[in-house]
Amino acid sequence: MRKLLPKLCGEPLLDGRPELYVLAEPTVNQVAWGGFEGDLNGLQLRPGAEIVEGPEALNGKSLRISSDDPQKVVPVRLPVVMDEAGNPAGELKDGETYTLSLDMKWEDAAPKGSNFRLCVMGLVGRQPDEMGLWKELTYAQGSRYWRHYVYRIVPGETYPAGTRDILVAVGIVHGTGTLWVDNVQLEHKLYATPFVQGIRKPWQEKIISNLKSQIESGTQELRKQQAACLPIFPDLLSSRFPCVREMVATPWAENRYQI
Repeated sequence: MRKLLPKLCGEPLLDGRPELYVLAEPTVNQVAWGGFEGDLNGLQLRPGAEIVEGPEALNGKSLRISSDDPQKVVPVRLPVVMDEAGNPAGELKDGETYTLSLDMKWEDAAPKGSNFRLCVMGLVGRQPDEMGLWKELTYAQGSRYWRHYVYRIVPGETYPAGTRDILVAVGIVHGTGTLWVDNVQLEHKLYATPFVQGIRKPWQEKIISNLKSQIESGTQELRKQQAACLPIFPDLLSSRFPCVREMVATPWAENRYQI
């Protein structure tokens, strides 16, 4: 795969800098139903939550959650179903580092009553003393278009050691508004990789390229190259590759190529 990079993804230099190539390396997405595609049997959707497609979805199908009642909580919970090797499992290891990533957008998000912030994403579980865990991770207000979010999770630091039955929860908590969610992924890594539903094997690596010259050209040859490439995630990659932001020519939402 790596030997094919120059042939598949273009020109040798960009303004005197080497091209950026990133491989979607092998990984395991440890949560179920994170892409909201395919077989969703077992996914519980309360009133106010539904799977949508078309222009409002990010890519294919997305989860939409709406609430106009600040007293009502509308959560959707995604369980941990695999370990880092892809074996059936439901627990995360204390002291180990995991990365939780997902795409979200929201409209008219407003905290209500005595609450000063509206939570849209967090972790739930059961602590050693049998008390429930609720760890808030993301807050929303107003409207925001699709953006990629990445969180580092260390059991024993992010939440108390010995906590079990961890689930990723997305929804409208402490307010009103509409939330869209897609590509929820939990990995046993120090960084996030492009989304996969389930397991990405070593021979399933894909190529990512974000050359400014390629983005601007729009040629048929480029479309063929892009067909062999995954969408890019500048926000996700910038922490590992500082040059990403200066090389990306269009806003984040435009970088999901339409082939």
